[in-house]
Amino acid sequence: MINNNIILRDRIDVDLLGNITTQNILHYLNEEDRKDPKKKKEKAASRSTIQLELQTPLIFAQIISLLPIYGVSSPDYKKLRYEWKSWKMFYSMVVIAINITHCSFAINRYVRDRGVSYKSLGDIMFFGSALLVSISFLILVRQWKDFISKWAALQSEINNYESLTVQKKIKLLTYCLIFSSIFEHILSNTQFMLTAEANPDRLRAFLDNANITSVFGYNVWLALFAYLGNFLVTLIWNYADIFLTAISLSLANMFKQFNKELRMTAATVPEDKAISYWRKKRELYNSLSLFAKTVEDKMSRLVLISFAVNLYFICIQLLNSIKSNASLTK
Repeated sequence: MINNNIILRDRIDVDLLGNITTQNILHYLNEEDRKDPKKKKEKAASRSTIQLELQTPLIFAQIISLLPIYGVSSPDYKKLRYEWKSWKMFYSMVVIAINITHCSFAINRYVRDRGVSYKSLGDIMFFGSALLVSISFLILVRQWKDFISKWAALQSEINNYESLTVQKKIKLLTYCLIFSSIFEHILSNTQFMLTAEANPDRLRAFLDNANITSVFGYNVWLALFAYLGNFLVTLIWNYADIFLTAISLSLANMFKQFNKELRMTAATVPEDKAISYWRKKRELYNSLSLFAKTVEDKMSRLVLISFAVNLYFICIQLLNSIKSNASLTK
């Protein structure tokens, strides 16, 4: 660009030595922004910190069919777009149908056994809770853009010094919990394969789904399809905790940054501006408190589902450990 003086002669001034000055280069590069400063300001304001903080868990949500909305990978929350007729919504509906199928077979096995079976009842709780999680995200996705825009507006009022730290925490948390759930699921199936000494077919022991096999019998392709569906439902079941933890970290960080900014700036405010300063901070704190209630309302379904399911399976594990200890004492 520097040597092409003929094309840029009418756009960039050249000094007496034939060199382009730094001032003229900056003048040329920023010409579009100078023409429309409001557009530049709006573009900068639309770059949401919360979009960057939740980017990793939201992208993973797209992979497992949750939160079918476009624009989650962009820092600009204005690019968020929900479409009812889209491949993402179709993918979500297919996964929900698979989940309903698994849940139906689990209920069928429970009814057929005519008694309380921890295995069959546990399957109903597992698939049923994952189904409720998927439905909760379908309800949330229609309100997501408005929810994030309010969050971004509040963040723009606060100097978010530690946003990068929170982004790293959420990203690390997401990766750790995802890989832990995958590893646990594989170990659980591998245990059945290794302990099935009476069955020489290790692949069948690994893929076999008792709820479906009891109706259709064993078929390797059907078992493989059921296993993949079960694996996807497992990720959905674990994702609720990941999502709630990420939301909690971001919300807590916003209050933390508000307090930090208050400590840094309160002592430097002139006396003639103290009243307006504290009025502004009080209004901002009230807005943060009201928004915290909004977050509570939006996440209440997921919190209830996550709490109930975790409590149930903790009780089941506790019961199994008590029974194991009782058998050892005998």
